[in-house]
Formats: sequence, structure tokens, C-alpha cells
Amino acid sequence: MNQTTTIIYLAFFVVMIVFLFYLPSRKQKQERQRLMAAIKPKAKVTTIGGILGTITKIKEDTVIIKIANNVEIEILKSAIRNAEGGKDVAEKKQKEESEETVNDVEDVVEPEVK
Repeated sequence: MNQTTTIIYLAFFVVMIVFLFYLPSRKQKQERQRLMAAIKPKAKVTTIGGILGTITKIKEDTVIIKIANNVEIEILKSAIRNAEGGKDVAEKKQKEESEETVNDVEDVVEPEVK
């Protein structure tokens, strides 16, 4: 009976370790991969140092971001905290706006006829 209780506690401990450490790290890894996929020219980025800029060029391990007129800096890709936009985002926004306009026209309520 004592060995069974010990084995149950050990199994419970292993399951807790998996839930507390492995699953959150996997989620962070997926989020980081999503971020790296969002890095495209003309994307707006924020660095871990708080610098805001727009990506102008992408190299293997680094990106060049424009932070002001005639001011560009080269940073590591790993130093990017978040990225929004990019080349294809403007096209997607225009497409979504045109779809919303069509939906708005379809949502017009007809007056009731008595």
C-alpha cells in the first residue's frame, strides 16, 4: 500500500512538471515562430530595447530597420519583440475593407410594407 501511494505521488509530480514547464515553453516557441514569419519588409517592429521602426531589409540573422528619416540601424532578429504589417498586409486590409463595404450594402434593411 505504501509503495502504491508513493508511485501515485511520483506520477502526479511528473504530470505537474509537464503542465508547468513543457507546455508553456512549447506555446512560447510557437509564438516566436509566428513572430519570425511576420517579419517582412515594411513591417512595423518594436525591439526589446523599446526602439520603434520599420523593416527595410532582411538578412540571414539580422534586419535593418528605419527609425527616422535617413537613420537605419541593424539589429538581430532575436531582438524583435513584436512585428505588425508587412508587404501583403496593405493588400489584405484593402480586400477586407472592400468585403465589409459589400456586406454593409447587403445589410441594408428594407422598409416594411403594410
